Amino acid sequence: ISALVGSLLERAASSEPTNAEIGEHLGDVYWTLGRRYEARYAWRAAQLTATGDDAPRLATKIADGLPAGARR
Repeated sequence: ISALVGSLLERAASSEPTNAEIGEHLGDVYWTLGRRYEARYAWRAAQLTATGDDAPRLATKIADGLPAGARR
C-alpha cells in the first residue's frame, strides 16, 4: 500500500512542486519504504517553500529521519 501511496504522491508532487505538504508526505513515504536518500531529497525540496512550523520540522526530518516508531 505504501508503494501505491508513494506513486500517487509522486504524481501530486510533480503537479504541485511548490506544495510543501505534499513534498513532506512524499518524503515520509519514501522513508517508510527504506528509500532514505530520496526521502531527504523530498524533505529538502519541501523545505524550500515551507512556512511557519513546517520548516523546523522538516529540518529535523532531514537531520534525523522519522522517529523510531515510524515504520521501517
